[in-house]
Amino acid sequence: MRETVKIFAFDQWGRIPLVHERGDPGWEHNDGKKPGWGMSGGGPEGTETPMQAATRETKEELGLYAKPKQELFSEPAGCNHKVTVFYSGIVDGVLQKESSETDDADWFFYDELPEVPGNKFQSIYPAERRRIKKAIEILGLKKELDYLKWLWQERQGEEASDGNGETAEVYQREPAG
Repeated sequence: MRETVKIFAFDQWGRIPLVHERGDPGWEHNDGKKPGWGMSGGGPEGTETPMQAATRETKEELGLYAKPKQELFSEPAGCNHKVTVFYSGIVDGVLQKESSETDDADWFFYDELPEVPGNKFQSIYPAERRRIKKAIEILGLKKELDYLKWLWQERQGEEASDGNGETAEVYQREPAG
């Protein structure tokens, strides 16, 4: 059975790093699926364990170091294929925007995953959206991720200050309930 491994991780602000798969014409990646956003991932090579493969794929595709702490879940993903999602917590490194397999990478809050109406190629894969939601539920992280997002927004407001203590209106937000 073929296995794809993925890491659910985030930065100090609770943002999830995602890659945008190239999906160039004729490129047989991801079983021929079209381009889209998702967690970094791939299959074990040689004698690699799934955890080692998840660490390698995160470094190759995102430029980030992630050490898997635990396996969250495995699920079928077609005939003779399964996807295993690991949890690493906070990742370290500088996000690279492009790799040999991807054409973009970025940070997203769990409640602001990329969704472009009418353009599924610039949106997150539906299965990836579901996996992220499942990981957050298993780990019980929703409140923590909401708080980290609020802190990030507050920091953005401080950085947007004009020096007189006034903050640009676009950054003024109240914390979520």
